[in-house]
Amino acid sequence: MTRRSGFKFSTLALSSAALLIVSGAAFLCWPKTPASTENVAESVAQAETMAITTVMDTDSQLDPMPSSRVQPIIEGDLRAYSDSIRHLWASGPNLAEHYVQMVIPCGARCRQLVIGNMTTGELVQTGMGFDDMDDLDSDSLRTADLLLLMWVNGGQGNCARAIYRWDGRHLMGVSDVVTYSYTDAGCGQFTLPLVMGDIG
Repeated sequence: MTRRSGFKFSTLALSSAALLIVSGAAFLCWPKTPASTENVAESVAQAETMAITTVMDTDSQLDPMPSSRVQPIIEGDLRAYSDSIRHLWASGPNLAEHYVQMVIPCGARCRQLVIGNMTTGELVQTGMGFDDMDDLDSDSLRTADLLLLMWVNGGQGNCARAIYRWDGRHLMGVSDVVTYSYTDAGCGQFTLPLVMGDIG
């Protein structure tokens, strides 16, 4: 009887020890809240980094880095205005994705419109400005091929504006010429989005 009781006690002790070992292993393997929280925070940080990278990639596609832009090819009478051209060129495209439209001098009290292709460096003198469009000013959107020109309307003492479309080589009028009052601020009182209704 004594030996059988000892056997029962030993079996019970071994079973208890085995249960403790299994419980301890389960406790060690069970996910801990701090680690889970840390993993979630890390995942959120990775998602934010990916979102920021995506925005930066999209922006870099819209606005090429200066190192990827060619320099303007300045020839003929435009050489006299090289500084103005390079300064405006450096601001990046502002018309039809990869063009830059700029109003530069053409002599004393004279302005002209030049459009540059930022992928080839070519500069096109549009013929807009000079004596026919005194005090010329302009506005455009990078995402559109439309260009608003504003100027002093000859000797009539008022202003005129018109919208043109750029096809990569030439400007084509797409609105009537609209006249309006001259102010101390000059004729450049409008932006392209404000006068889109001029297009008939």
